[in-house]
Amino acid sequence: LKRSAGKYTSQQMRNRHWLLLLQLASLRVLAEPLKCGVGTNNFPDCPKCLETVMSSGAIDFWWNWDTALKVDTSSLKTDVAAKAQKTFVPMLWGTKMPYTK
Repeated sequence: LKRSAGKYTSQQMRNRHWLLLLQLASLRVLAEPLKCGVGTNNFPDCPKCLETVMSSGAIDFWWNWDTALKVDTSSLKTDVAAKAQKTFVPMLWGTKMPYTK
């Protein structure tokens, strides 16, 4: 930054503040652990596969390319079914709101 007459201009000070804020924000992002997820349409045909993935502890989120969970969780252990519900991320895409009944 160039100083005018030995001082920073008010614009330069604002820029310095923004730069510092961005640096601090980037440090915060780097400090966060990475999350791992999976997107598949295979879980409705293989609930045991979903159970295996949920029990692995390696998946933080998952989706099935739809807005609703499309897996029959009745055959899963209660804790696995709860985790599947909790970690499911609905997918929204397209040019208009999804169809609702």
